[in-house]
Amino acid sequence: MMLQRDWEEGTVPPPEAVRAINHLAGLPSAVKESLAGGLDAIFVGPGGVPDLDDMGRLRGVPLPSGRATWDAC
Repeated sequence: MMLQRDWEEGTVPPPEAVRAINHLAGLPSAVKESLAGGLDAIFVGPGGVPDLDDMGRLRGVPLPSGRATWDAC
């Protein structure tokens, strides 16, 4: 699995990205291994899922929990 930087090269990452990376690093080894086995990459950067390439269709769409939309992710 690859952790993909999604902010401009040569700039400081946003604090939210640093927190996300630190959170991933702090996961138990078994969880990290499970993620690594099931994902090609994790993209970390500013914005939510709808801001990623080809994901704009998810803007305003509820998450399976129904308590938020993909914009919060």
